[in-house]
Amino acid sequence: MRYRVTSCAIIRSENAAKPHSQMSKFATNLLQQLPHVDRTLNYGSGKLRYLDQIEAKTNELFLVDSVVQNTRTQKILGKKQSVIDFSAGKNSLHVLSTKDIIRLHNHFDRVVLFNVLQVVPIFTIRQQILLRSFKCLKPQGQLIASVQYRNSDFTRMSKMNNARSFKDGILIDHIRGTSFYGLIKPLAFQTLIRDAGFDIDRTKLYDGSCYVWATKPG
Repeated sequence: MRYRVTSCAIIRSENAAKPHSQMSKFATNLLQQLPHVDRTLNYGSGKLRYLDQIEAKTNELFLVDSVVQNTRTQKILGKKQSVIDFSAGKNSLHVLSTKDIIRLHNHFDRVVLFNVLQVVPIFTIRQQILLRSFKCLKPQGQLIASVQYRNSDFTRMSKMNNARSFKDGILIDHIRGTSFYGLIKPLAFQTLIRDAGFDIDRTKLYDGSCYVWATKPG
């Protein structure tokens, strides 16, 4: 997604997407332990970092990200291609833009939202993402979400000449544009999830990340 935060800075959140080769072992194990469901939404699917683990636990997988992220050529599972091209011909794999899911209500059994909110610099859009996740879930559907609240590189990056503070993170200017990297405290993260209407079932802190399992009442 693109976010204008100042008169001269447009955040390109796609720059923060991590590839399949940089999976977290904890997140991988978490996803492998999930029960199988019919429909799953991977919100902020990026470079399909956890595609294999999420796809193995669902009949249909819907990948949601910006049009830019879905259509640009990038390294996906070791090959230069777009997300659209990668999913072509796969009947159980569907690619949607963030605008497409506005019309989908009570549609999914599970939403996976990993490391998305901390690269969104606008608080109201963080809330919007969680509200959309809530609306598109079926009653008793599950949200599994994570954010970073601590990062050993954060202090180093904040001292770089091309970095400046912004809200709960830093803006970094580079050749590909401006990126935002934020840290969201666990309590603030849980509050955002509750405010969207979810009941929190479980929270786990691990290696600087906060993982939350939550349910849509009903």
